[in-house]
Amino acid sequence: MAGNRYARPAPALVAAQRRAKDLWHRQQAQLPIEEKIRLLLDLQRKLYPVLQQRRRMRPWERPWEIEP
Repeated sequence: MAGNRYARPAPALVAAQRRAKDLWHRQQAQLPIEEKIRLLLDLQRKLYPVLQQRRRMRPWERPWEIEP
């Protein structure tokens, strides 16, 4: 199937990606709670404008107005 845009990736690539993802999850789990909260708030701030462009946001969906 050479040239097929939708060909499945090589099994070795998929396995390497799964190992990397597993490592990333284990590293994230080891972070202190303060860092986890900081990351959560940062992601909220970054994602909110994207979601807001797609639909009207409800009041409880707005980012928290706090600083860790």
